[in-house]
Amino acid sequence: LAYQAFVFILLLDFSNATFRRQKSLLVTLKILKKQEEEAEHAEITEPSAEPEGEDQITSVDVFPAPSGEDESSLPLICTQDQLVKLARCVLPSTLAGLRWKRTYCLSRDGDAIESFVDKLSHDRSSLLLVRTTKNSIFGAYVESPWEINGERYYGSGRARLFRFTDDQLQTFGFTGANDYIQLVSKERLAMGGGGDGSFGLCLEDSFSRGTTGRCQTFANDPLCEEPVFQVADVECFTFPVL
Repeated sequence: LAYQAFVFILLLDFSNATFRRQKSLLVTLKILKKQEEEAEHAEITEPSAEPEGEDQITSVDVFPAPSGEDESSLPLICTQDQLVKLARCVLPSTLAGLRWKRTYCLSRDGDAIESFVDKLSHDRSSLLLVRTTKNSIFGAYVESPWEINGERYYGSGRARLFRFTDDQLQTFGFTGANDYIQLVSKERLAMGGGGDGSFGLCLEDSFSRGTTGRCQTFANDPLCEEPVFQVADVECFTFPVL
């Protein structure tokens, strides 16, 4: 009986030792697996040296729509430096490095909203620029064609408003608070709404005047100092893949 008890105790100690070794091995394996996963994650999330669509954009190549006219008499609203800032901070990376086509120009193509829509209705992505008579510059980026749609809003959540203040660019992205993104009628072109009833940006009276105010759609500040402004120039760029 004493011998059997001794053997039982010996086997019990051996089992406990084996269990402790197995438990220790499992802990080690878990630690190694965690380190391996962290290493893989670090490799995936490591930023590239040259992020696409940002710092590598140093100039913007603009070409006019075919018209047979001397485009040199129709200067651009923005300087080259301002265009680069728009390419870096407003355009998605898929468009930032493309050539810009000045598809619509107010002084070249006329002040009718129908003319604007006729030139822009086939392009999904476009960049609208406005210059006031007091030289304020602002605009919008959209990813839905400009189409007369009565007084009904439409548009993509990738749209945004922007303004230049002392040559610094400030952008206002879609908040998701409502779907008041784009609106085009025969009387006006507008973006944003909600809140106190102001449009974020509105052009009307044959592109001769406009309004801007805070709106919930983009949580934007007014795009210029004058809530009602007089328009000096309007242009819109598209990004064809040539």
